[in-house]
Amino acid sequence: MHDSKANNGTEGTRSGSEMVKNVNRPNQQHFVTRAYLEGFLSQGDTHLVVYTREKETHFRALPKNVAKIHNYYSVKKDDGSYDDRVEHMLQTKIEDPGLSVIRRLNSGHYDISRYARIRLATLLAVQEYRVPWMREQMEALTTGMLQRFTQSMLDAPGVAEATLDELGLSDEKESLAEMRKAFTDGNVFVTASPVASLHAMGYVLEPLLEAYFKMGWEVLETDSIPFITSDCPVHRYYLPIRHDIPFSGLLDIRVQVRFPLSAQKMLVMRHDRQRIERAQYLLQHRREREAVKLMERASQIRHVRVSAHDVNQINAHTISMAARHVFSPIEMPEIHPHFCGECMNVRQVLTDYPGGFTEFKAHYPQRPSGR
Repeated sequence: MHDSKANNGTEGTRSGSEMVKNVNRPNQQHFVTRAYLEGFLSQGDTHLVVYTREKETHFRALPKNVAKIHNYYSVKKDDGSYDDRVEHMLQTKIEDPGLSVIRRLNSGHYDISRYARIRLATLLAVQEYRVPWMREQMEALTTGMLQRFTQSMLDAPGVAEATLDELGLSDEKESLAEMRKAFTDGNVFVTASPVASLHAMGYVLEPLLEAYFKMGWEVLETDSIPFITSDCPVHRYYLPIRHDIPFSGLLDIRVQVRFPLSAQKMLVMRHDRQRIERAQYLLQHRREREAVKLMERASQIRHVRVSAHDVNQINAHTISMAARHVFSPIEMPEIHPHFCGECMNVRQVLTDYPGGFTEFKAHYPQRPSGR
């Protein structure tokens, strides 16, 4: 319902069907789930302590009021309404099933089924790429590739002309020289649509899910200093630290994938070296079926209690990987010194070489901190 007295000016020209389409829709959409953030509240408290990069102050906020952006997953349609299918899909297919597994782990039940493991691995894979930091990285990567493709097409003799012919735009050929100059001078440019990063999130889901599922899972438990989380809750760490060896993503045998489950628990996933070596042995002896079954079987979840010293180091790494905000159950003055300088999370880097060759690399500028 709406107040007819307020229906004046331009608002009065909107059709009833158009107004209905935009009523009660989730225009404030979380990139870190509210229900997940509530797991970092101190007992009896309703507010998180929120720290901001490069600021020496902090503030308190309800979980429902942080880690959200207006129309973050929505696509505006030609009629002015919004397509919210991604938001609804994330909630029903990813968040709700995955959060139920998190609650089980937080309650101390580590013997979960294969399907529960898949649900949580799916949530982690999506969570890693749904945050603004990763979406911005993917959009920058896509824009860089589009710019290089456009420049290559404009530089290749006859290619742009042939493309205009195919599109029925032969009359535009006369403006190609001006277009080439404007593009080279930076007066005309191409950029990726925000939808591109949503597609990227779906594209990486399957390989990430497979990798996360096969890793060895360990839950760290604390009864002293609480774990904290951030606007990049799923992040990677490499142990041992070797700055002379490039980081190679999930293929790197040193990689850890870290995800704070709550103020009391953190999930750490790392390659199960014993299982990998056993599978390699089976493959070398032509026992392919046994090797496949071994790698498809979920390993048991280990759990270990960690000291306050370990938690401090782990939290320091969580802070360094945050893009803008860190969420804590309690005030921690030690957060401010760590939360300065650039974000140390992964960056997508394009490098051009002579001959028109472009290399894509994921760059991990990590500091030597963490457990």
